[in-house]
Amino acid sequence: KYAIRIGACLDALHNKYFAFMVTFTIPHYRFMSCKETTDILYNAWRYFHIHNLRGSNTHGHVFNTFYHSIKIKYRVRACEYTWGKNGWHPHFHVIYWCEHEHRDEILKWQKELNEFWTKTAIREANKYWEKNELHTEAQRQTIFSEVNDKWPCLKISTDKDGDILRVTSSEYMCGWGADRELTGNYQKEASHDGHLTPYQILDKA
Repeated sequence: KYAIRIGACLDALHNKYFAFMVTFTIPHYRFMSCKETTDILYNAWRYFHIHNLRGSNTHGHVFNTFYHSIKIKYRVRACEYTWGKNGWHPHFHVIYWCEHEHRDEILKWQKELNEFWTKTAIREANKYWEKNELHTEAQRQTIFSEVNDKWPCLKISTDKDGDILRVTSSEYMCGWGADRELTGNYQKEASHDGHLTPYQILDKA
């Protein structure tokens, strides 16, 4: 039912606005619990969007500036879980709708948004660890050593040519509709080698 509603939104807004997808992940490692990674992800999300949610025009806030620059109108978010070599991997898939005339500006923000999101995630992780007295300094540094430009924590979806990908209800990547991307994670097989969804883990058990 949720997929149908999202698909209807994508179709209804297709001509008026441009829809694109952004994936948000956080640095994590095998010794981190599922609750821990989930809490840090949500804490980072709240800070990343906080100024915008409060209607602030705070100068220098990266997401707020991006939001107003490309005239974002709507968004819808889903949280997905997989398990892999670095442990539990909760992540957000988010569809944003912006004004058509600003579509060519979106990818120009990839590097700056990724840097801001990554710094936010690392800061929120440190705050969480200090509060809950988790992990040694060596373990914390192990997590942060995984962060680099090759594997950005925030990724704007592009096509095979590297151009901004327009998200629709019928196409996303490999024919997988964006409505199912946000709602059908229990049906999917994890795309990365060695990564499993919770339902794949249950199947193996």
